Amino acid sequence: GSQKVMDLLEAHSPAQAGADSQVVFIAKSGKLTDPQNAAAVEAAVKKIAALDKVLAAPSPLAGGPQSQSVSPDGRIGLTTVAYDIKPADVKKKDGVALLDAAEGASTDAVSVNVRGSMADIAAEQDVPIGELAGILIAGFLLFFLFRSVASMLVTLLAAIVGVILAQALLQAVSTPLGLPSFAAFLAGLLGLGAGIDYALLVIGRFREQRAAGYT
Repeated sequence: GSQKVMDLLEAHSPAQAGADSQVVFIAKSGKLTDPQNAAAVEAAVKKIAALDKVLAAPSPLAGGPQSQSVSPDGRIGLTTVAYDIKPADVKKKDGVALLDAAEGASTDAVSVNVRGSMADIAAEQDVPIGELAGILIAGFLLFFLFRSVASMLVTLLAAIVGVILAQALLQAVSTPLGLPSFAAFLAGLLGLGAGIDYALLVIGRFREQRAAGYT
């Protein structure tokens, strides 16, 4: 169903089919329509519209004081920045470029803030801190359970090897299949969880059978 909607949008309204984010302008004093504030807003919109892959970035003041993009008190304005790329094709550098342009446009008169998919992807960490923390915690718990460094390392190694192989496979097929960028993060989390879980079962059974006298 969602794919049909995307196909219709791409055919009839390309500006609505691509990735987008919202940029909010807040007047620190007065209204956005005041000359100084309006000049800051227009300069920011112009800077954002000039970014690579940006399809449209309309000014919130284009519709005048009664525009639905401006709050009733005239202090807050909103524009939606539309891109000519699909959300799955968004790269971190695209989000960082939008944040840099928006934050660089903040002045003493107007502050600029960004929300949406571009801001989210720009905030993603280059180092998988969550996964590393998970591995450390899992290592502590496995050592506490097994009372054995060797058993702990074997369990973790099995999970990590599985994740590495899965990530390599995802890198190979992500472009041809059009997989979103977050697929790699999900695969890492699920791989660690399932890998440690199954390795735990196998090693647990091995130790039970050794204790029962099997060779």
